[in-house]
Amino acid sequence: MKIRDMFVQPIDRSIQGVIKAGERDAAVERHELEEYVVTSELRRYISAFFQSFNRSIGQPWDKMGVWISGFFGSGKSHLLKILSYLLENQDVYGLRPIDYLDEKLKDSGLTAEIRRAAAVPKDVILFNLDTKADSSSTATRDTVVGVFTRAFFERLGFCSSPMWLGFMEWVLFRMGKYEGFCNAFMIVTGEPWVERRQRQGLFEEAHIVQALVNIGAVKEERRWEFMDDAKRSYEMSPESFARMVHDYLKMRGPEHKIVFLVDEMGQFIAGDKKDTLNLQSVTESLGSECRGRAWIVATSQQAIDEVTTKTIGDDFTKILGRFDTRLSLSSANVDEVIKRRLLLKTLTARQTLEVFYPQKKSVIDNLLTFSAGTPGKRLFESARDFADIYPFVPYQLDVLQAVFEETREKGAAGTHLAKGARSMLATVQDAALTSADKEEGVLVPFSTFYHSMEEFLESSIREVIEGAKRNPELQPYDGEVLKVLFMLKWVMNVMPATLDNLVVLMSESI
Repeated sequence: MKIRDMFVQPIDRSIQGVIKAGERDAAVERHELEEYVVTSELRRYISAFFQSFNRSIGQPWDKMGVWISGFFGSGKSHLLKILSYLLENQDVYGLRPIDYLDEKLKDSGLTAEIRRAAAVPKDVILFNLDTKADSSSTATRDTVVGVFTRAFFERLGFCSSPMWLGFMEWVLFRMGKYEGFCNAFMIVTGEPWVERRQRQGLFEEAHIVQALVNIGAVKEERRWEFMDDAKRSYEMSPESFARMVHDYLKMRGPEHKIVFLVDEMGQFIAGDKKDTLNLQSVTESLGSECRGRAWIVATSQQAIDEVTTKTIGDDFTKILGRFDTRLSLSSANVDEVIKRRLLLKTLTARQTLEVFYPQKKSVIDNLLTFSAGTPGKRLFESARDFADIYPFVPYQLDVLQAVFEETREKGAAGTHLAKGARSMLATVQDAALTSADKEEGVLVPFSTFYHSMEEFLESSIREVIEGAKRNPELQPYDGEVLKVLFMLKWVMNVMPATLDNLVVLMSESI
């Protein structure tokens, strides 16, 4: 039986391996909900989130932060996006998001908790912190509160660049004069404010002021002073941002909430004391002002205490107190997702593999013999385990996670891999495709995973590998060994590059 014929779903189908927080589309939403695998770990974490969120319904609540941590490719962004869908509760091709997940959750109590949270009126604002900051036209990078403000303004339909213009819109909105301003601007220019603002907002000062004068928001004699003052005096502190959010919630009614779901928070603040303290101030201010009506759900490669300890030392009790709900995704979660979403076998294939394994068990045990003292050597536990993960070996996923993490940490992958440009799921799929037309008995050598990393590596590293391919004294197989040696460079504590271990890593057939 060919490898490609073993899987329930085509191994070459399009899989959205990298989840993008800013990508919103009904077809994408349905695909992500349908493909989402609810592992036992995820079921527990989804339950923890909604239990915490629902405690804030109808009563003050100061523990309004959720911190989702996990290594590269562990599914943090996907979980964040699924939570946003469940909270937003928008119709997706005739169904609500919980309808797609109800059968997967297999927990009527949890389903009820989710439906209760979904029924609460709320604004759900999902964004990638680093991407949102990069969209700024300012010379310096936004602060945490600056990016939150930008996302908030965009949610309300206000201008986010320049920010002072969005704040002017907010003030008009709070005064009940925003619609009047838009109408007055239309009379002055003959074009809608939002369309004209997007094209040439910075060059519309005369028309803006005239519209403000016409609705009585600015006195004629102060028209030019007002514009200069607005640009010069705009500054958004964590405290003023929290008051703005509080005022907005008051306008929307006593039950209304706002949820900021922020991807890559840890990456944005990592190693920067100023950004970490800014996040602490934003979280503390929102908690104090809004009392559980404003939530922050953030993702990070590291647990929150690791991030804060590295940057601001031990004085981080305020931020830890707010982020009381902490969800740490493990490698077990990744294994289960890959097995169920990508490597799920047909009944015929499973029966074939479960017969094949005991026949070849002694051969497999001899083939996969690592050097003594090698920690990262997880192998098949049973015929069922073999059928679940074939044509891969369990240790490969552990070592691959470590390779991705350390390659990013050491800077060898530049900025692209550091921003999650490749997921574990996509990498495993690419590797499986290389053996798709081979018969059972083959194994995917570890060098195959290099291909998914290659485009994100620094040119100096790629040149070494390419140079080996051109070297007349070397054989193609030597280049494959070199790829493995590079991937093991920073993970010797997991997989030492001994001769015995290299033989196992390069194994192509049982």
